[in-house]
Amino acid sequence: MSQPYVSRNDKVMRPIIAELLYSLLQQRSSNPEAYLAGTRLFANQFSQHDQFISQSQLDKFIEQALHCGDADLPFLLGQHLILSDDTLAKLLRYCPTIKQATQHISTFYSRWNLPIQLRVLRTHSHVHLDIISESAQANLANFYLKFATSAVSFWLRNYCAEVQWQLSYHHAIASVHSYIGSNATFDRQFCRASINMHSVSQPHEMAPNTEYRAIQQQCKRERVATHHVPHLIRVTRSFCERHPNCQLHDLADYLGVSNSTLKRRLKHESTTFQSIQDDTYRYLAICMVHDLGWSNQQVANHFEISDVNNFRRAFKRWTGVTPSQLKEA
Repeated sequence: MSQPYVSRNDKVMRPIIAELLYSLLQQRSSNPEAYLAGTRLFANQFSQHDQFISQSQLDKFIEQALHCGDADLPFLLGQHLILSDDTLAKLLRYCPTIKQATQHISTFYSRWNLPIQLRVLRTHSHVHLDIISESAQANLANFYLKFATSAVSFWLRNYCAEVQWQLSYHHAIASVHSYIGSNATFDRQFCRASINMHSVSQPHEMAPNTEYRAIQQQCKRERVATHHVPHLIRVTRSFCERHPNCQLHDLADYLGVSNSTLKRRLKHESTTFQSIQDDTYRYLAICMVHDLGWSNQQVANHFEISDVNNFRRAFKRWTGVTPSQLKEA
């Protein structure tokens, strides 16, 4: 049976990110409209929240905004999102505990429809919030990661939580120290905020309980009213997670399209099935070996790889290191 999904050109995104970015550019340029050239976006539509824009429109706007020369732009954008009147942003600000907030992220995050995965992994000592870019273009991926890490960092300050950051980008160090904090290490394969377990259930004393409950209900109503259809890249990632060792033709059958059509549509998204599968397995394998302490045999079994030596080779292809090297890191 054919499964629904959207592409970068489908208008399914709320304009909140574009609106906030345009506001920041107004403060930095006498002609902010110039950054909208060729995007088919117009400043007067940003305040019309019944309007939707496409991922490709937002990407082009961001690419042109990068020319403004302000290295802090994505970090500021993340902070402005958390301070905005967006329903989910308000819910996160007013949420009593980090534990409840991470549950809301899992439930309501799709309303932003951004090319960023937010994943929650719990171990005995920490809750890890992993931030993974789904953009195939390096400049956009870096922008989205800086934006998302800044938003998460700014939100977590409400709880005075003990947070250790691991970042996949290693430039803009001064901006990282200003917006993320000095407690950060670099060169991880994805971005991660590790929150000490004792901080997770500590109450946010300033959270107004009445407003929190009202906004939670508003988020639920908006979720029911808006039928969310996932992006093709996210559908592919999810399929690869649920079906270890799957092939392109398995996904094509699931989506109800031919192999060549699926290849063409992924190419239009500037990626391939193999690239998405490798990225997905890289993340899962690192979590299983490094964070959960699984043995090589356990991970090999999960990926339906019968020979452990073949698993070691696959693991090194995905991550660049062997399982033992990762455990020692």
